[in-house]
Amino acid sequence: MRLVVDDIALEVGTAPTLRLRPSLRAAFHLEKKYGFQRLFLGLQEAHLEVITDMIAEGASTTPKQVMALFHRRPLAALLSTVIEPLVAFLFKLAGLEPHPEHDADGDGVEGKRVSFAEHHSNLYAIATGWLGWSPSEAWAATPNEIMVAYQGRADMLRAIFGGTNESATDKPDEARLDRDGLARLKRMAAKGPSHAV
Repeated sequence: MRLVVDDIALEVGTAPTLRLRPSLRAAFHLEKKYGFQRLFLGLQEAHLEVITDMIAEGASTTPKQVMALFHRRPLAALLSTVIEPLVAFLFKLAGLEPHPEHDADGDGVEGKRVSFAEHHSNLYAIATGWLGWSPSEAWAATPNEIMVAYQGRADMLRAIFGGTNESATDKPDEARLDRDGLARLKRMAAKGPSHAV
């Protein structure tokens, strides 16, 4: 796992560029309201409520303010510019990086099956427990930042107390996300949005 810039730039017409931060808080809220599969379907089918909620959570603004950005702009043109960045945002919220070289069925991934809600709860526990971050720091961090920090902490503990490097990339609960659901999400992302407006 490597540390990457997680913020997604979203350009909506002539409005200033929005920075979407895939924070644990945004992931938790959106997963609770929709579930990740419904979020992907909402993007694929261009559901305005899903789009505005995702932008509002990522940009730390309100859906009403997001709708003001859309005011008097052709919807089809707006959708063509926001769907792709929102798919990337959703992958980052899930703690995933969409790479074409990764297989869609999750082969080679072992461990106990967990839902996205459990995954995000585990990340919160890692941030506040293992890493000692405050709740506000944990909520503001991205899933990737938490896992990179956890890996660094595990490497530090191994350097101090000894141990093998073979578990350097293991997550504490050896969890994997639902293989079938993850494969469906990757296939939907690969197909792209249907833009039915």
